[in-house]
Amino acid sequence: MKLKRKVGDRGQVTLPKDLRDQLGILPNTEVYFSEDDGKVVLEKKNESFSDWAKETSEKIGKLDKSVKDYRKEQMESRLKT
Repeated sequence: MKLKRKVGDRGQVTLPKDLRDQLGILPNTEVYFSEDDGKVVLEKKNESFSDWAKETSEKIGKLDKSVKDYRKEQMESRLKT
């Protein structure tokens, strides 16, 4: 399948919705770009469970407040807007 798109001023290309849906590419999905014999190749990053577990544990380790405090802070922030 070949699809034609234009590259924008900042080098951006929009992936067609049908293709995103077919490949399961959602907003914030990480992808890899590579070059192969003059062609640009885009690959969806398939996150393994171990990658997810490592990233999650690193985030949890950086928490400096309880979930209760975090929820309270989020609620107060929403009430201000």
